[in-house]
Parts: sequence; C-alpha cells; structure tokens
Amino acid sequence: MQRLFDCEGSIDLSGKAIKIEMWKSEELIDEGFKFFRTIKRKLKYYFNINSNEPFSGSRINLRKDGVKTKPIVLKIKQKKNIAKFFKEIAFENAEKQRKLLLLMGD
Repeated sequence: MQRLFDCEGSIDLSGKAIKIEMWKSEELIDEGFKFFRTIKRKLKYYFNINSNEPFSGSRINLRKDGVKTKPIVLKIKQKKNIAKFFKEIAFENAEKQRKLLLLMGD
C-alpha cells in the first residue's frame, strides 16, 4: 500500500486530504473504479482507514495518441484517518512525508 501511495498518491493541501489519482482511458474506466474500490476496502480492512468513494470529474485529457482519459480519485480526508495513514502506511518519499506532516499540523 505504501508503494502505491508513494507512486500515485499526493497531499492535497488545499483540500486538506491525502489523495490517489490515476487517469484511465474511457474503455478502462470501469476496471479503474473496481481497482479503486478495492483500495478503499483494503484501507478499511487492514488499517481501519476510511476514505471517500472513488470519483471521476468531468475533466477529460486527450493523449498524444488520440486516446481520451479521465481521472479516478480516492481521498482520505478526516484528521483521524490521516493520522492512521501516517502511523500505519506513511510515505517513503521524503517530500510527500514532509507535506503529510504539514497536513497533520493543520
């Protein structure tokens, strides 16, 4: 789980959340949502961390190869869940860990 968040996760300081976001082509969006729901369940089951339901906005990106992609986002927002993330998972990436500490200090 730590590797996933190190690679694909970030700290959304403006939204005060930990988030993971991946862009998927339109034909893979359903599989992407299944994957993100699995992440949500595993966060709850193994670490007792609650997160929001995965969502996708209205944004669309057109890649150089002409494929349209959309984001799928999962966020951990509540302070108690952010603290559990810090204790149980955290980041190996020093900059992301520094931002996580800033987020926890708010």
